[in-house]
Amino acid sequence: MNIQNIPHQKFNIENKKEKENIRFTGAYDAISLALRFLDTNQAWGANAVDLGSMVIPRTTVDFVNRGPAAGTETARREASGTINHSLIGVYGSVAALAFAMGLNKKFGIRADRIFADNEMYDIVGQAFHNNIQQNKEKPLDFTIKNTLRDIYSNLTTNVDGEEKTLNPYQIDKIVERANNALTNSDIDGDKITKNTKQFLVNYITEATGSESDFKLKAFGKETTTNLSNFVENTYNILKTMTKKKVVEEFHRAKNFADNNFIKDIKVLNNRRTVLGMAIGSAVGMSIQPLNIYLTKKKTGS
Repeated sequence: MNIQNIPHQKFNIENKKEKENIRFTGAYDAISLALRFLDTNQAWGANAVDLGSMVIPRTTVDFVNRGPAAGTETARREASGTINHSLIGVYGSVAALAFAMGLNKKFGIRADRIFADNEMYDIVGQAFHNNIQQNKEKPLDFTIKNTLRDIYSNLTTNVDGEEKTLNPYQIDKIVERANNALTNSDIDGDKITKNTKQFLVNYITEATGSESDFKLKAFGKETTTNLSNFVENTYNILKTMTKKKVVEEFHRAKNFADNNFIKDIKVLNNRRTVLGMAIGSAVGMSIQPLNIYLTKKKTGS
């Protein structure tokens, strides 16, 4: 296997300097960065298209041709749907906060702060379960490293029709940095730090040539997301799994299917999705009647 030669000064694990981060200078690079962000963050991309192709043009035309009052009316009418779509994640967060109170108290965690799907929990959870059951006498640090190695060994992306994976050298570097963050709560806390996340994203992007459409496939499950979300979700899930009561549950459950933590998390995810969509749908159905009412109040007709 060919091992990719990665410059030491760029990917030094201990390097905390700004050279780890990709730098952009000039208008062209700023535009490229913005387009890349929209490409790898699909919700933002959809809203940008909506604003750029509908809301802003129609509002501008009415401001110019019909005056400020008409332009303001158009802006409110056209933007209301876009705003509602943008708030779906907020609705889901509110739903998660409401449903997660019991789960958070039971395991001493903050499950409402993690936005991974059930497939991600299944894959990471199964890997963690296997390593705990096979190495019960080993320290937790050993289990975390092996779990990280299992996860990143099964990560793939597609670049110009060619499947890209990480080689063992690259995986070792990723595991070292991610494990340091996961096991040193005094420095990194419960949420992944900006420096750690940016290092991992930059490193994997350099290694694979991609930062979108990453697929994690293992144990008969698969999930697809962008690289930024993958790195953050992997960290957040594993950090949650290092909590004392969660570790105890993984030791207790001889079979992964009997793990109450995973079962409760998946129930939370399902409830969050249903309630978030319900709130968004209810608001969406009320927007048109509300806009009609406001227009009548303003125009008297």
